[in-house]
Amino acid sequence: MSILIPVQNSEAGVAAPVDELTEDENDVIDILQAELAPLELWLRFAVEYYRQGKLESFTNILQPLKELYEEKDAKGEKGGLLLQQFVKAGESEEKVKKAFLDILNSLASFHTVIGSRERDKAKRKVRFDQAKKYYDCAEGVDLLLGSANVGRAVLQIAQGQLGRAEKTLNEVEAFHMDSVPALLGKACAKYNGGNFKEALKLYRKVFDINPAPPASVRLGLGYCYAKLGQPRLAQMALERTLELQVSNACHLPRARAA
Repeated sequence: MSILIPVQNSEAGVAAPVDELTEDENDVIDILQAELAPLELWLRFAVEYYRQGKLESFTNILQPLKELYEEKDAKGEKGGLLLQQFVKAGESEEKVKKAFLDILNSLASFHTVIGSRERDKAKRKVRFDQAKKYYDCAEGVDLLLGSANVGRAVLQIAQGQLGRAEKTLNEVEAFHMDSVPALLGKACAKYNGGNFKEALKLYRKVFDINPAPPASVRLGLGYCYAKLGQPRLAQMALERTLELQVSNACHLPRARAA
């Protein structure tokens, strides 16, 4: 598979095979900048480097965009130069904003995940603080839609701030009724807080909204049933999870032992 980079002012493109990405991500950055490539392509390249275990390359590719956003325009406002550059390249302002929000949320999620894996408390805090900064920036770009709030709630759960996470997710629901990501986040917060019955209700509500959710939702059901002393229902939920997603096989023994 390749990622096609459109050549500016031409119908041609540069194909970059994802399994042959250059070791130095700066080569990719130079091409993206030279061709004024859409923001979506910046994120696609960053994600491919991440998938290959090159975590520093992930952040390095996206950093120039964050720096461009931080530069103030003639009015002294942030974000204006980024919008000007990519709208001038042929993108709509709405599309540029959405793509940049995806980048900010991805960077925040990246630091949340890495921080969650970190055992050193000081390093863990640095990662979580960095994630919060990206979510704060996303909120500044998107005051009304609240696209960063679900991710922010996940960060709060990772920090053990379950009450704050639920409050954040309630704010998401105020803007987006029956938001599945918000319901799943609240279910996770309830489960981590030991309120397994309420978590189960929330997982069930997800099925009311979407009868065919991702397999991981059934995994949550299984954990809740196991904690509530209903092993048969837990087994049924997990067996169905395995049917839908074989890679979850490692979870089955854990649920039985719960």
